[in-house]
Amino acid sequence: MNYKYVLTKTTYYNGEHTRTSYGIAVISTEDNVTVLCSIEDVSDEQDELAKLAELCNAEKLEIEHIQNVVEDFLCVRR
Repeated sequence: MNYKYVLTKTTYYNGEHTRTSYGIAVISTEDNVTVLCSIEDVSDEQDELAKLAELCNAEKLEIEHIQNVVEDFLCVRR
């Protein structure tokens, strides 16, 4: 596995209001910069997404499954 899962953070501006949202990205471990895949605006819960990224790394999740994992994560949260 030449990649790892990391937490992303995006701040959205709407005139006078801001909103912070977290996502998950897959980056190359060869340079720790190249983004192979990114899913933004998944949740406003930083800790939950950080745990998901840790779990993906621990389980050595294949990159092609990340979309399904995020979808399952969102379904469980409801």
